[in-house]
Amino acid sequence: MRELSEQNELVKVIEFRFDEMDEIIIGKIYKIVLTESDYKFRWKINYYCRLEEEFDAYVPGSPYGLTIELAERSLINYVKRFENAVDWKVNNHF
Repeated sequence: MRELSEQNELVKVIEFRFDEMDEIIIGKIYKIVLTESDYKFRWKINYYCRLEEEFDAYVPGSPYGLTIELAERSLINYVKRFENAVDWKVNNHF
């Protein structure tokens, strides 16, 4: 029998648009309802981006926050990378 290990509730969706970029960046923030982690919120984004000095698109290792505000701040900090991105790729787990 399988035991439920995590449950998430979508609490916020944010769209970001950049000049000279056809893609719309979408961020989602989830409330972690059931987890063994101390974090209460996490975020996902539909695209990852690469800066010029990076080999590949950077995938954040800790897209979490103790509050919705901290999770949103972390998401926005990542999205700001698109201002200087040289390319981007789809997040297949979005």
